[in-house]
Amino acid sequence: MSLKKTRFLLILLAIAGLSFVSACDDGAGNENLTDTTTTGDSSDDATIDTPNDVTTPPDTTVEDTMVIGDPLPITWPTAPADYTANLSSYINTLTIPATDKDDGPACCRDWGNISRDYILNGTNQNDNAFAKLADGLKTFFNLQETLDAQLVDGSFALIWDHQEFNGETTDADNFVLVGLFGAFANATDFTTASAGTGEFTISDTSFKTGTGEPLIFFNPAEMTAGAMAAGPSTFYLNLPLGIVTLSLAVSEALIEATATVGADGVTYSTGTLSGYIAIADVVDAVNLYVSSPTCTCLGLQGPLYTLNSDGTITTACVTGAADLCTAADENICVTLASKEPAGGLPFSVCDYLPTLLTGLTDLDLDGNCATDRDNCDYEGLSVGFGWTAVPATIVPAP
Repeated sequence: MSLKKTRFLLILLAIAGLSFVSACDDGAGNENLTDTTTTGDSSDDATIDTPNDVTTPPDTTVEDTMVIGDPLPITWPTAPADYTANLSSYINTLTIPATDKDDGPACCRDWGNISRDYILNGTNQNDNAFAKLADGLKTFFNLQETLDAQLVDGSFALIWDHQEFNGETTDADNFVLVGLFGAFANATDFTTASAGTGEFTISDTSFKTGTGEPLIFFNPAEMTAGAMAAGPSTFYLNLPLGIVTLSLAVSEALIEATATVGADGVTYSTGTLSGYIAIADVVDAVNLYVSSPTCTCLGLQGPLYTLNSDGTITTACVTGAADLCTAADENICVTLASKEPAGGLPFSVCDYLPTLLTGLTDLDLDGNCATDRDNCDYEGLSVGFGWTAVPATIVPAP
């Protein structure tokens, strides 16, 4: 079977945007969506007044008691070349959590009363549909191995830069956490980078076009007593996987980590990203790809997938797609849209993917399960990653 084709099937589940919602911030409805360390934030109230409100008693975990203040005043340079880095860190591991725990996935968030397990069983456990998906697809493709390979060869290099951070760790210190897309420099390889002695250049794609303003920044973030929290903000991630470079727009992103601050940078021994993928975004991503000029050979007269109001997905799979699309760059079009098995897989992706998606969705984003749990649909796939980072040095591009 074609590994590249199989990679793309999994990648599609993350294209178009991951909406990560902070355990430390209020969501769009000014309610904390998800502080669900089984117990919840003090910002949660006693009634569900937005679809995503989690109504649970307050807790006192470090990140939940951290009060991130107002945005800091900061002026960005006019060009990428004028950007000056402060203490920086290189993400040297990105981990899809284990899913074999009796009480749910090992990481990263229990979404409380909007999660399928709570709605159906009244249980409180970590929700991570993405990790379950990756685990279920190991027979065909190991996503963790691919992520690891991208780190080792340097095609995935994300740098945290701590603007306005003075190194204070005892008292709360607000700063601006910047995410930068980097590349190994000056003989740096994965070994030296992971030892905290790596040097990196920064890609101009890290900045808004024609400016020195980073695409990714959290203003403010906070460091206190060895704990860091940042968000909400929008997080853009360029993740090269196989033949596809994945560009993710992560809305209301939350970063949480345990930190040690040194003169050469910040070490993060543990860190998490958690959130959800909206099913509508996945459907849009598939439709966007098969409607591209590459896939005109399919002869589609409308969308391949249609997301219905009841959460089901209607398909317009193409019979004989392999005969219609014969060019090498059209192979993925065939794999996605064919009514017959294609791409070396024993099933039709076009028929199977909607079943997989609707079976794994586990978050009730619109609140309709609150009134009829046996006849409702779920609109989101929970997502969580673990990560670590080590000190890094940013150097000028040659």
